[in-house]
Amino acid sequence: MKKIFSVLALLILALPSAFASTLTLFQEDFETGFDGWTTVGSSNDVGTDDSILFRRLSCPGDFSTCGGDNKNDYFWAEDDAGIKKQIEAKECDADAEVTFWTRTALASSGDESTLSYSLSGDGSHEGWDRLVEHNTGTWTQYTESIPGSAGNSFYFALWLNNGENDFGKFDDVQVTCEVREPQNEVPEFGVVAAGAALAGAGAYIARKRKN
Repeated sequence: MKKIFSVLALLILALPSAFASTLTLFQEDFETGFDGWTTVGSSNDVGTDDSILFRRLSCPGDFSTCGGDNKNDYFWAEDDAGIKKQIEAKECDADAEVTFWTRTALASSGDESTLSYSLSGDGSHEGWDRLVEHNTGTWTQYTESIPGSAGNSFYFALWLNNGENDFGKFDDVQVTCEVREPQNEVPEFGVVAAGAALAGAGAYIARKRKN
């Protein structure tokens, strides 16, 4: 009996298992502008901080200043404008997550650096579901899950809400998701053999109980 269960234990351990790995769907640091994004609102109300007259205060994370050589640049927006992006998350087994840094230039303005999303992309970015509405003058990092995005495509927008009294700033955007992958590749005959062994063990135990 002990020998049978030892064999069964080994067969069960050999069966395929899965683990989650992180897949990077998209990333952007705005070091070379924001090509590939779609502008929402006026194109005059968005840019990167290396643009003339719009280098404002510091950059996120450990950066102390924004250099004049187009490094450590961020994206800025005003007057309900911003940028949006479509993401394909069809490979994802869990909802995608959007990570980014943001701040406003003047916390007293009441304007908000905003992350909104839509699964369909229909309508204005201002009417999409909002996950972040940030209103402080300190760089802050957010990681937000996009509900319903696993196995689908979705759109997200980064923009400044509530008027043109301030600038919303964004940097280091990354979109990731979890993907289940097989940990062990087991030939089909191995799975069949394991099933047969389990069935045989069950029958053996049943006979022993009758006796």
